[in-house]
Amino acid sequence: MRPRHLIFLKDVFVIGVTAFGGPQAHVAVFQKVLVDKRRYLTNEELMELNAMCTMLPGPSSTQTIIAVALKRGGTLLAVLTLLLWMLPAVAAMTAVTLLFNTIDKRGLALDVFRFVQPVAIALIAYSALRIGTNVLKNHLGKWLMVFGL
Repeated sequence: MRPRHLIFLKDVFVIGVTAFGGPQAHVAVFQKVLVDKRRYLTNEELMELNAMCTMLPGPSSTQTIIAVALKRGGTLLAVLTLLLWMLPAVAAMTAVTLLFNTIDKRGLALDVFRFVQPVAIALIAYSALRIGTNVLKNHLGKWLMVFGL
C-alpha cells in the first residue's frame, strides 16, 4: 500500500463521514475533495464516471467512488474504499436504530428529527447548484435544467 493510497483512503473516510444527502450531494463533495482539493482526477473524468455509474443498477455514488479508486490504485484500493465508504453509514444507522429504540422505550418525543428533511433538501439544492455550474456550459443547457426542474 503506497502512502498516496493511504491519503486517498483517508479522504474517502472523511467524505463518508461528512457526505449526506444521497448521490446528488455526494457528487458535489467528490468534486470539492477529489477534483478541486486533491486533483485525483479531472472534473470531466468524474462526470464521465458518474454518468456511467448512474446507468448501472445500484447506488451510483458508491459505484463512482469505487471506480475512482479502481482507476487510482487497482482492485485492492477499490475493495478498501468500499469498506471505508460503507463504515460511517453502517455505524450511523446502527447508532440511530439504537437511539430510536431507547427513545421509544422511554416514551420521549421525536420532535428533533423534524429538521432532517429541510437539511437534506438544502444539501441537495447546494449540490445541484455546484454540479450545474461545473457541467452546464451554455444557455440551452441551463434552460433545459430549469425546465426539467
